[in-house]
Amino acid sequence: MVSWRVAAAGGLLLILLVAQQASAQAAEKVISVSAVVQPNTKKKPPHQQPKIRKCTEAQKQDILHECRGYVTAGSHIILPDLHSACCDAARSVQNLDMDCIVDLLTSEERSRYNANRIKHLVVPEVPAVSDML
Repeated sequence: MVSWRVAAAGGLLLILLVAQQASAQAAEKVISVSAVVQPNTKKKPPHQQPKIRKCTEAQKQDILHECRGYVTAGSHIILPDLHSACCDAARSVQNLDMDCIVDLLTSEERSRYNANRIKHLVVPEVPAVSDML
């Protein structure tokens, strides 16, 4: 027969194995439940809002007409006078945002006009000479 000490040790070992198995199953449940409960930490793409334009089609047409000597593709560079209708048209665009004007160009206009020259129409408000006297 088995001594009481061996039987007690075997019983204790059996209890420890059962407890360990139960603990492992409980841990798996906690992990699976926490995976369901935890919020998604992946970054979501920012909300796509429609781009608010700071310029209008009319402003684009005004710039293309008034600045045609400067912005026409392939033409010689003729710098507009600071007090010209071209510079006035450019200054009428909110924040002098010529990128907005370029974004409005159609494919035909992109072939007719030089987008880089349009982007360089950023002319700050310059007082007239008579205002300086």
